[in-house]
Amino acid sequence: MLFLHGCSKFDDLEKQMDASVDMSALAVFNMVPNSTAMEISLGESKINKVNERLAFGDYLSYRTQFSGKKTIRIVSGKDTYEGLVDLLPQRFYSIFVNKEGGKLTVVQSEDDMILPAKGNAKIRVAHMSSDAASFTFGEGGNQLLNNIKYKDVTGFKEIKSSERQTLLVVKPTTAVGNTRSLEQVFIPKDQGIYTLLIKGYVNASNETEEISMQLVKH
Repeated sequence: MLFLHGCSKFDDLEKQMDASVDMSALAVFNMVPNSTAMEISLGESKINKVNERLAFGDYLSYRTQFSGKKTIRIVSGKDTYEGLVDLLPQRFYSIFVNKEGGKLTVVQSEDDMILPAKGNAKIRVAHMSSDAASFTFGEGGNQLLNNIKYKDVTGFKEIKSSERQTLLVVKPTTAVGNTRSLEQVFIPKDQGIYTLLIKGYVNASNETEEISMQLVKH
């Protein structure tokens, strides 16, 4: 399968995936505001490395797992989530962990990690702000995605790579509370693959919880 990035961490992942047709790859994002650490286990195996606290806004990059249905256990402070994930062979997945109604919640996506063509990058949006409106998403003045709702993880959209900064903008599609537009500049590297996170609360109780955007390069 020709889906892998040219950097060494993806080369290593390619070797592991090719070693067995029964392998999958899983990444985990902590979207729980004010969470200082999170422990992730699949079956009897802990996914975090010793130095990976996985605080709010952190993510665990893709790592290989044997495919199949597995129990996932997530612990963040006094909160615990336990459920099932179904990992198909030779597929990439992301788990987005959030908190709603006082309980941890999980959104799972299947990820297209095929490299974009030369001269392009690709980007997706994960809307994980529970009290925010739906958003539109644009890059460089072009609207790419519309009506991105809470818990949506969009498919990847290709954009032109560049050595110059381009502007990412998300705008609320409806008037919900105090939801505002968010902006961020970045340089889309050639064949780069990105996830744009919308995280935090519109009605935050402190600055560390406030709604914001965060860009992750895979």
